[in-house]
Amino acid sequence: MIGSAHVDSKEPASEHHKGTRGVRRGLLRRSGPYLLAGLFSTVAALVATQVWRVDWSVPVEWNEDSISSAGHFLTVIETGWYEFQPRLGWPYGQRYHDYPASEDLNQLIIRLLGTLSDSWVWVFNTYFYLSFPATAMTALYFFRFCKIPTSLAIALSILYSLAPYHFFRGARHMFLSQYWMVPLAMCVVLAVLRGTPIWTRRHNVSTRLPWRGVLSMCTGRGAGTATVLILTTLSSTYYGVFTGVLLAAAGALSWLGQRDWRRTAGAACAVATVGLALLVGLLPDWIYSQRFGPNPGALVRNDRSAEHFALTLPELLLPSAGHRVSAMDDLRRSFDAAYPFGWGEKPSLGLVAAIGLVCCYLVLSTRLFRRVPKSVRAENEDQHALLGQLSTLSVTAVILASVGGAGSAIALLVGGTIRGWNRMSIFIMLPALAVVGILIHLGMKRINRTRGPRPEHLVAAMAVVMLLSIGLVDQTTSYATRNYEAIAETFTSEGDFVNTIESILPDGAAVFQYPYIEWPEGPHMNRMHSNDQLKLYLHSSTINWSGGGIKGRPQIEWQKSITATDTTTMVTSLAIIGFSGIVVDRWALDNDGQAFEANLSAQLGPAVTKTRENRFSYFDLSAIVAEVEARMSVAERNNQADQLTNGAFSAPHP
Repeated sequence: MIGSAHVDSKEPASEHHKGTRGVRRGLLRRSGPYLLAGLFSTVAALVATQVWRVDWSVPVEWNEDSISSAGHFLTVIETGWYEFQPRLGWPYGQRYHDYPASEDLNQLIIRLLGTLSDSWVWVFNTYFYLSFPATAMTALYFFRFCKIPTSLAIALSILYSLAPYHFFRGARHMFLSQYWMVPLAMCVVLAVLRGTPIWTRRHNVSTRLPWRGVLSMCTGRGAGTATVLILTTLSSTYYGVFTGVLLAAAGALSWLGQRDWRRTAGAACAVATVGLALLVGLLPDWIYSQRFGPNPGALVRNDRSAEHFALTLPELLLPSAGHRVSAMDDLRRSFDAAYPFGWGEKPSLGLVAAIGLVCCYLVLSTRLFRRVPKSVRAENEDQHALLGQLSTLSVTAVILASVGGAGSAIALLVGGTIRGWNRMSIFIMLPALAVVGILIHLGMKRINRTRGPRPEHLVAAMAVVMLLSIGLVDQTTSYATRNYEAIAETFTSEGDFVNTIESILPDGAAVFQYPYIEWPEGPHMNRMHSNDQLKLYLHSSTINWSGGGIKGRPQIEWQKSITATDTTTMVTSLAIIGFSGIVVDRWALDNDGQAFEANLSAQLGPAVTKTRENRFSYFDLSAIVAEVEARMSVAERNNQADQLTNGAFSAPHP
């Protein structure tokens, strides 16, 4: 009995181990290509950006919109979310509800990364570099969805993750660089164009019991479709709108080809899902506007901006801006100078995808004017159908986003809030690369058929090497790197300046920033970008700053009238409001602010501290504050401070 029991117990254990090994092999077989794509993309990105020059305690970019993006990181890490930062726009606070956007998925990921480090710089840099492998892995899913062989699909996914768009946006447009949801959204769009059901539920789950019916719906294709569309919309308002427009176009084209109302209804439901996700994302902003009143001055868009920020076909096909080959770069520069579309956004697909886009037009022309031989269609029917569908999708996206396209019509009918239609270039690039992959695969099959048996894996390896060699050299432009040493020097100098101020002032003290410039999207003032007013905040942890409040509210724009008065009146008013000092940004003033600082020094004495490059200087208000406290009671000061700031102190927090 013991012996037989021993034998019986070993057999199930052996079968169990075999089953476990089989599961592991299957999991590795399925996940391995994605891990390879992510790894190769990361290595290529690290090399292209010359990461060995990056000081990880310094942001990879530190100018213009990268500073605005960085502001979200510190606010989320410090407060838990991005909508309200009391240390900016003091005393009213920075209230992002006045500047509606649907990018909550990025904010959630920032919050999760913030659990690993309380340094916003570390989270900022890490999130930027994670965008490369994340995009490569989702792009690989799309290319395999298009039935492209795995080795080719990995190469194409790497090229897509290292798009010229990615390097041009960089950390400057951090959330546009996070386009890893786009390939998944394009799977839904392609399915709609092909007439494939996108809302089905799992059929292998019994629906006899109610909870199993719910389970089949929550785990079926429809649940995946809804999840992808919602997450895409919450990753970027632009990407959500682009997905909705392409879904509508794909649904219309699919109906013209199949006349299937059920598929058309499915496409309409997908568009509605995108719209609902947008509404849900913007719901807190709408509730805020109902409570505090609308702020039409915060987000100002001109309806003509959709035309200015549309794309043109030559922009997509020409070499990328900042190309490493000087002749290519000169060609692009001459074109941009002669035809300044897009206000400097410079959309470009890169050579491989540009060839793919040209092939898209050729494929459609062939379908119209020349029949594909029946023998070829029979042998590769599905891939030829995919070629036509991908070509249709890519060319349709070009038409929608071009000058005079859908963006202009939407701006005319709805408003110009969504203006950067040239940003659809990253949607156009994906099917264009897929067309290249399918054509290479078909060419490989023809070579093997007509030239005798050859090692197919060798031909595939040669194609992959050629694609990556040409594509990576072409796409990794000068925008891939920054002057990291200069960034580190400036960042360190500003940090030392803020540390000195924080050592002087008690926690919670307020500093006024001169001059006042509207934010966001305020005008440039001499050498100062409007986003520069957030720089000092990003170095601080205890100081309240007057800059960075959302424009349009009187509780923020009181600064305009205060700074228009004479120096004596201004410093007295600031002392009454509760400011302990003034920071002057000399780059914003004529002659580096010499005349203004002379007047200020006559009232307050010389600057207490300055940055090494003499951009910022700090003046102490303690003497004026003491005078105010000596002649005014606390109640009088509080009452007058609220009047001077148009009720900023008495306004409730959101």
